Amino acid sequence: MQIPYAIKPRVFMHKFAICILAAGGSKRLGTPKQQLCVRGESLLARQATMASATGHPVYVVLNDTPEATALSTQLSASVIANTHWQQGMASSIHRIVEQVSAQAWLFMTVDQYRLTVAHLNTMIDLWLQSGSSKTVVASSYQDVVGVPALITKHYRAKLLSLTGEQGAGRFIRALKKQQPNDCLQVQNEALAFDVDVVEDLSAFTDYFQ
Repeated sequence: MQIPYAIKPRVFMHKFAICILAAGGSKRLGTPKQQLCVRGESLLARQATMASATGHPVYVVLNDTPEATALSTQLSASVIANTHWQQGMASSIHRIVEQVSAQAWLFMTVDQYRLTVAHLNTMIDLWLQSGSSKTVVASSYQDVVGVPALITKHYRAKLLSLTGEQGAGRFIRALKKQQPNDCLQVQNEALAFDVDVVEDLSAFTDYFQ
């Protein structure tokens, strides 16, 4: 099937790229979280606009369903189609790493709705201050170390070795154990709020009222 919104298989080169991983099927929620409405626009469109405020290019990985095709027209970002999305999160990371050449990729998900551009900019600034291509920058909240996560091209091969539901968060946690001095963290308890299950929708709705 031809996917009208997919970026053709060529490499885009940047210093930083903000990468929103949004190809999942939202099975636990029961409805596509990408399409949740926030003040007249989809949650995904809101997150893409927020990420664009960093001044760096934004890429969104979507699945190849008709709903995703329709959603792609609302985005202020480049879209990459993942036809293998049902294989898990790792397949979306592979699409980014294969098609977007950058010194560092800043991976984020669509459902951390309290994420701000200030947090993303802090992560980028912290990495620039480190001066090391081996340094990664993770987000931390409620004793969790994970996404958003800035990962450099030094780890390209390791990212391509991820499989199934292994994502950027799992990669970061493994790296933190092996190379703790190379893993910097930005604390932000607001990132503990996301939309994974139906019970999360009440807090989500209240936040935007």
